[in-house]
Amino acid sequence: MQSSYSQFLPYALDALVIILPLISIIVGYVKGFTHIVLPFALTVLMMVVARLYAAPMAHFFTDRYFHEAATESLTNYLTEKAAQGTASISQALPQYFSSLAQSSGYTPDTLLSAVSIPDISEKIVTAAEPVFIIPVITVCVYMVFYAVSKLLSILLLKPADFLTKLPLVKQVNKVLGVIAGVILGALRLGFFAAAVTVIISFLPESAFASAVADTKLLSALTDAIIKFF
Repeated sequence: MQSSYSQFLPYALDALVIILPLISIIVGYVKGFTHIVLPFALTVLMMVVARLYAAPMAHFFTDRYFHEAATESLTNYLTEKAAQGTASISQALPQYFSSLAQSSGYTPDTLLSAVSIPDISEKIVTAAEPVFIIPVITVCVYMVFYAVSKLLSILLLKPADFLTKLPLVKQVNKVLGVIAGVILGALRLGFFAAAVTVIISFLPESAFASAVADTKLLSALTDAIIKFF
């Protein structure tokens, strides 16, 4: 069974090299230029905007809303633990937050009764912000901008569809759709080959790496990527 899988995989990977751009070209012809390029362009635009504003927005929302709420929640949690007889930070907190407590200046054996619980909470939350809270909010901001790009695509494709029904415009839209499909197909193929290159660089002795080496098309692409970088 394993031998059959190893023999089949190189052919399947080479088939993907052909299928990925071919699907993009077919979709480009069927859907047309507007349905291919407009959503893609809006997504790229929103990701660029997100790149510029995600970090400042994450810091703003953290300072304005999450810091105080997280500090209050952690204070209540530690107060409850202290009331139950929990003596130290290492006993009260999960391992990850115990590590943050140490980075904030509190050793695992610090007694809760010996220091101010709100002060502990404040410092732990402050330590958690750059390594956990802000990255999570940043990802959420990116997701919001992505959703906005999809919403704009839906709104803008309505008038675009009306224009592309005109005879001459319809044919031009089809031709440009094929061209866009070729370009996007090449990009998708490049991303696929790059991902494969990264995988085999981490797993050079794996069966997958051997299968890639046995391919005709994909191995040529991965070799080109390695030489380029």
